[in-house]
Amino acid sequence: MIRLVCGGDVREVDLRETPEGLVAVVDGRPIPVDVQPAGPGTFLWREGDRVETFHCVRDGDLVHLFWRGAAYRLEEDSESSRSAHRAVPGALEAPMPGRVIAVRIAPG
Repeated sequence: MIRLVCGGDVREVDLRETPEGLVAVVDGRPIPVDVQPAGPGTFLWREGDRVETFHCVRDGDLVHLFWRGAAYRLEEDSESSRSAHRAVPGALEAPMPGRVIAVRIAPG
């Protein structure tokens, strides 16, 4: 089970294999999935006789999706990413991740 965030929208998503095929369970609602790769980052979504093309690329915890003329940026919401983004009152935040390995000061 993963949590995906797109803008302010958060969804719980789980993929399950069943005898009938793959099923995505989104917020408890099962959705049959029939997706076939068509090329690098390009996929075909089949639903009955209807076939739609979409583009999807994963970059770490981010998924970039282009479907039906709209671009979406989905971010995997994990406990570590939530705790890493918590602001502490009065704390300083670095513009990039790092670790203090020495503090060299002298009186005066």
